[in-house]
Amino acid sequence: VTADTVTPGSGSGSGQAFALQYSDTAGASSFSTLWVWFNATFAVSGANSCMLYYDRPSNTLNLLNDAGAQWVPGTMGTIGTMQDSQCSVNLASSSAVLAGNTLTLNLAITFKPAYSGAKDVYMSGADTGGNSSGWQTRGGLTVPSGSLAPSLINVTCSAQVTAGSGTACSLD
Repeated sequence: VTADTVTPGSGSGSGQAFALQYSDTAGASSFSTLWVWFNATFAVSGANSCMLYYDRPSNTLNLLNDAGAQWVPGTMGTIGTMQDSQCSVNLASSSAVLAGNTLTLNLAITFKPAYSGAKDVYMSGADTGGNSSGWQTRGGLTVPSGSLAPSLINVTCSAQVTAGSGTACSLD
């Protein structure tokens, strides 16, 4: 069992689509749990950090709460987000892809401005046979401070049907 790579392996930004690759000589379907932890240091506790694990048999992604005492579950591929004070994960844009001996965990993560600064990316994987990669440092990023960048909104316009000219628009 190996925790191979994270893409991007470095950079900065509040939102990223991460591809985390893990391998198991027994095959990707042998994985039981995959872990990823975004934090400034390899701390004793996961409190006040962005720590997640993926339970492959149940296809459940779990985010550690702020206190580091409870896991908040979510199902990848469903509408919604899961979040703590450090990060949020878009479940609809996240997935796990098995191919041969490799499992790629694709996570759409947005980091909160309060979680600014340099962060390392720690990865670990375990399989049903009790094999583990142990924690490995596989990348780093810088979360910017301050307000998040403005987000796009949907604007829907249609031609006026009633007397007069112009269009009618609404904001979503």
